[in-house]
Amino acid sequence: MQPSNRLATAKPGVFPAVWLQSTDYGSTLRFSLPDPDDSITVETAMHVNLSPDLTTLLTDLREEVSLVNAKLDATLAELRSRPHAPVETKRWFAVDEVAALLGKRPYTVREWARHGQINAAKKAERRGGAALWTISAEEVSRYRNEGLLGIDTDRNNTN
Repeated sequence: MQPSNRLATAKPGVFPAVWLQSTDYGSTLRFSLPDPDDSITVETAMHVNLSPDLTTLLTDLREEVSLVNAKLDATLAELRSRPHAPVETKRWFAVDEVAALLGKRPYTVREWARHGQINAAKKAERRGGAALWTISAEEVSRYRNEGLLGIDTDRNNTN
């Protein structure tokens, strides 16, 4: 007996349940496919002659799969029960981060800061003798909404 057309045309993400029933007359392989609407379950069976060794192997495999499913369910339940940590938003960004957020080159963002076209501050940390620019999250948001400021080289100069 062939499986039903319904089983052969299973939708992605809908997996059939397969189990083996052993009787004195032979083995029956059963398939159960939940309907995507969850209103019905289509079930079909086919009679197959399996050796006792294969029947034992399939039964053991089914038990192992059930144990793995139980462990996965327990792990998933534990993960879902954990409180969600609040997502901390960044308050300050480095030049490279701002460039990535805005789709610009780091050189461009540094030049904007140097010319005062965006509000930026220099960090005490230095690389190669030059202080690093930092830009606030508020300034990134302001730039996205309003664009660049007029050139003012004294705007970010704290000397």
